[in-house]
Amino acid sequence: MTQFKVKEFKRILRDNGYKEVRCCGSHQTWSNGTSKITLPTVKLSPVIAARLIKENDLMTAKARNPPQMMKEGSDPYGKQSI
Repeated sequence: MTQFKVKEFKRILRDNGYKEVRCCGSHQTWSNGTSKITLPTVKLSPVIAARLIKENDLMTAKARNPPQMMKEGSDPYGKQSI
C-alpha cells in the first residue's frame, strides 16, 4: 500500500474537486458538494488512505499519468535495432 502524507492527500482531494469545509480538533472535513470526507490532520494510515481513495473514486497522480507502453521493437535502453 502507498503511504501518503496528510499534505499529499489534501492535494489529491483538491485535485478531485474537494474543498475544506471545517476543522474540528484533530480532523478536517472536506466536501465536493455531494459527498464528505473526514481526514485526520496528524497521521494518515495507509489502510485509511486506500479505503478513502477506493470508496470515493479519487484519482491519484499515479492513476492520471499511467506509464507509457513501449512500442513494439523499441529498446528501453535507446539502442537501435539492426
